[in-house]
Amino acid sequence: MTASQIPVAATSSTVTSSMALQGTDSKILSSGTVSGTGASLCTDSSGGATTSGCPSGSSGLSGMTAGQVPIAASSSTVTSSVALGNTGSDIPQLSSGLLSPSVLPAPTASTLGGVESITSAAHNWVSYIDTSGVPHQSQPAFSDISGSLQFANGTSSVPSFAWTTAPTVGMYLGLDPAVWTVTGTSGTGSVVTITLTNSSGWTFPDGFSVGSPVGVSGVGTGYNCTECTITATSGSGSGGTISYASTGTGSFTSGSVQLWVPIFTPGGHKIIFNALQSSSANAAQNGSIELGPSDPINSYDVANSYTVTLIQKNTNSALGDTRAAQIGDPTHGMVTASGAPAIFNGPLINSTISASTSPICPNGTSGAFTTAGCSGGGGGSPGGSLYALQTYASGPTFGGLNAPTTPPSVPQVVTSTPTSGSAATAYVNALPGLLGRPITGTTSSDTILATDCDPTRVEYVGSVSVAVTLPTATTLGVPNCMFKEVNWTTGSGTTVTVTPTTWTVNGNATLVLAIGQEAIFSIDPNSSTNWIADVFEGGGIVAGTNITLARTAGGGVTIAASANTVYNLIQTSGSPYAMSALTGTYWNNTSSAYSWDLPTPAAGLQICVGNYQAKATAQSLIPPSGVTVYFKGVAGTPGSSTGLVSNGAAGDFICLEGTDSATYMAIGAGYGTWTNH
Repeated sequence: MTASQIPVAATSSTVTSSMALQGTDSKILSSGTVSGTGASLCTDSSGGATTSGCPSGSSGLSGMTAGQVPIAASSSTVTSSVALGNTGSDIPQLSSGLLSPSVLPAPTASTLGGVESITSAAHNWVSYIDTSGVPHQSQPAFSDISGSLQFANGTSSVPSFAWTTAPTVGMYLGLDPAVWTVTGTSGTGSVVTITLTNSSGWTFPDGFSVGSPVGVSGVGTGYNCTECTITATSGSGSGGTISYASTGTGSFTSGSVQLWVPIFTPGGHKIIFNALQSSSANAAQNGSIELGPSDPINSYDVANSYTVTLIQKNTNSALGDTRAAQIGDPTHGMVTASGAPAIFNGPLINSTISASTSPICPNGTSGAFTTAGCSGGGGGSPGGSLYALQTYASGPTFGGLNAPTTPPSVPQVVTSTPTSGSAATAYVNALPGLLGRPITGTTSSDTILATDCDPTRVEYVGSVSVAVTLPTATTLGVPNCMFKEVNWTTGSGTTVTVTPTTWTVNGNATLVLAIGQEAIFSIDPNSSTNWIADVFEGGGIVAGTNITLARTAGGGVTIAASANTVYNLIQTSGSPYAMSALTGTYWNNTSSAYSWDLPTPAAGLQICVGNYQAKATAQSLIPPSGVTVYFKGVAGTPGSSTGLVSNGAAGDFICLEGTDSATYMAIGAGYGTWTNH
């Protein structure tokens, strides 16, 4: 035996071998047996190993099936499990097998998730992936690509373009490579399919698409196409097929072909320059486009299949100069948009025009312009003198309205006044000014006329009141009508009453002008149905006796009583009363004491105060600051707040007169008892 071994009996009395103690614990099995199968091993209460009272099951695991992952219920038992690949949290990493798709979460803008695949579509890109993990495709637009496309951007896989001309085709936009090899044709009905190849390495359909116009030349009668619509395309690598409408008759020529796109296709018509060349050699001259010796500029009518000549070289040798340009052709000429009449029935060419004053007209034979045998037109010199305004006179001649020469420095306007029958009249020069229309005598009614809007001063100078009807500016036919009305009638209190029809005047139904008043009428800029009348005193204001009129800034007038005016005032309330510098008598008609605040004295200003009728109340005359009142030769206190005071008996009366700006003198002793303070 060796250390840490357990003796094993060989017989009932001998030990023949030993076994090592299992584990490092000093405790050994205290009950139960270790041998055998199916028994669970656990620790007992003493810390020893035992098979008694241990949990049932193999190795302490229970309730599990194949393919499940154990889930610990406690530190020593397993109570549940989940299937491999099922949803759940913190599933250990698998060393083999597949997860169910339902385990993967959907993607969001900020977290990862499962994404589906998608079948690629030609010329499409993946534009976005939605929140269900589904990708979406779309065909990119030209605006989705940065930069700009240039002809120089053409590569072996993208067609480049070049402006090209051919006598049988005209100006076109050709693909590069320009030459294709035709290896065969086939057709069904009116649609022909040709097989093309090239060596440039780009796929044929990049150049054209179904529905696009195409031109094909060099494959024989019936297969050539000047401007056909593509019905189908196919191809890959360096070749393909193209189908288009064609008669498909005649012989097919195998060989090279040019494909092109027409430049001009407006509204079903096309314009073709049959050749672009210099007059002597097929070379550009300073970038200009020139016609060949007999090449016209045409407009092709596709719907009716005929060519319309717009301009060409002069073909009429009888007209002389072969360098002239001919508009239209001799057969059809040019017509108006409505189809008739002809503007030029024949070629329009350059013709020698004599240096005379004769009118110009067609010569009647070749369609050229001439001055021979023409009639009508102006012909002569302008009418009138220097700066005269030319107007139509009688027949094919001009008449001149001479520019005004007098009076100096006064501008004039050109006017024409239609007659009452709406007939035009000759233009005349008109000087500025205001017209007048008087209404006289006993005429008691009037209506404003369109001619009053010239403008006119309408004066009512009769002896009676006048009722005036004012039509609307629309009725008058003068949208900005303006006129003036004046009431200078001579009756007693006679008026001019203006009543608009439909409209208002100053917002009211009528306007009354008193004697001497004037009004300027115009259209209200804030209301299209209201007349504005600016009323003012036209005859002036005359001041009566002891009244002074003083003009103020802005055109106003102040009305005031003149100094030293005899004034009479009876006061029934309002003590103290501030007196004006007016000569007069002031009566106290109140039942209580009354104070009079004297004005600043002036030489000759006289003021008398007294009790009115049987009133018996005290009165006080209070001088202004610095003013002295003398009574019976004795001076009172200058500026006294008490002043000259009566005893308050009926009939109390006294008069004061100013001698200068600081002195009042009592005229006598007055009536009643007065005390000066």
